[in-house]
Amino acid sequence: MVIRVFSSSNALLGFVQQRWSLFSPSLSVHDSEGRRRMDIRGPWSVARCHSDQEFQVTSVEGQKIAIIWKRWPGFNEEHNMDHDFFGLDISASISPTDKALLLSATFLLNFMFFEMS
Repeated sequence: MVIRVFSSSNALLGFVQQRWSLFSPSLSVHDSEGRRRMDIRGPWSVARCHSDQEFQVTSVEGQKIAIIWKRWPGFNEEHNMDHDFFGLDISASISPTDKALLLSATFLLNFMFFEMS
């Protein structure tokens, strides 16, 4: 799976691409010229409910840059709602373009592993 990110002037900012992995989710973040900028690695078992999940974002050199997280709010019999809370904790030193790419990666992860409808 791939998600491409465009600016308001329709210029390609970059893309996030799923990488083959046997046990844990793995994605790579690329700039507009196709150079790999960051890697995203998930937990061994991505569960849709009853658990919290964290995806580690690292630079190509291996430095921790951000965390994409999903929190399960718990079971609620009154409202029987299917919802989770997603967040993105980012280092302040990365560029706005990289922030947009990571936000897009959050949407892609939600679609790939947690959307049930």
